[in-house]
Amino acid sequence: MRTVVIPDLHHHTTVADRILAWAEPYGRAVFLGDYFDDFDDTPAMAADTARWVRARLADPRHTLLWGNHDLPYAFPDNHDLGCPGFTWEKHAAIAAVLRPRDWSALRLHAWAGPWLLSHAGLDRALLPADAPTSLAEWLRETEAEALSAARHGWSHPFTASGWCRGGRRPIGGLTWRDWRSFEPVPGACQIVGHTPSRHEALRRKDAPGSRNFCVDHHHTGQTFVLIDEDGSAAFHAMGKDGLARPLAEARPAGT
Repeated sequence: MRTVVIPDLHHHTTVADRILAWAEPYGRAVFLGDYFDDFDDTPAMAADTARWVRARLADPRHTLLWGNHDLPYAFPDNHDLGCPGFTWEKHAAIAAVLRPRDWSALRLHAWAGPWLLSHAGLDRALLPADAPTSLAEWLRETEAEALSAARHGWSHPFTASGWCRGGRRPIGGLTWRDWRSFEPVPGACQIVGHTPSRHEALRRKDAPGSRNFCVDHHHTGQTFVLIDEDGSAAFHAMGKDGLARPLAEARPAGT
């Protein structure tokens, strides 16, 4: 069964539902985060989106990842996770729907076959000096450390904002890395969101053994990805007219 990958929503949950209906039958759906915050949004909108998130979490086919606009609502006292758009009024509306046990189901990364999925991407500068024997194992361990730090009010490279986004660290983490300065990890292929474009529905960066795509685009439609069991990826855009249009196809580097 194929995997559906849907990036930043910012309350546009009806578009996500339209994509899921179009993609049926699918085996899994991975959402790349940023469910909350939009220009001129309200606490009522935040509550509606929170109910949508809770419903998606109840479906075992769905994997929800953290975005930089989501973490502050789960950990509002961690000032290192602050993000434009956050308000205490929206926090109260979301907290009335999503409990800590709901938030604990979100992840910082996921794999869909050979593709590493995260909100903003793993930059090669975040790798340890000695390359990990297993990237997957290192990611699992470091993610656990990052989420523990979030709960305790500490800073962690995986969830920190970089200088180019006004943060205090040179490089942004998995929820903050800006695509325009993203440096691919050799040997890893990634699909990310986070950095919106008004003009390009699909952006690509390659490196040795590495093929990477940014799919955050809302201007003329919502970009999304279908990943088959063999690792091939088909990129589409769900237009505002409700029609899905193909954009490109790709296979991970080395296949």
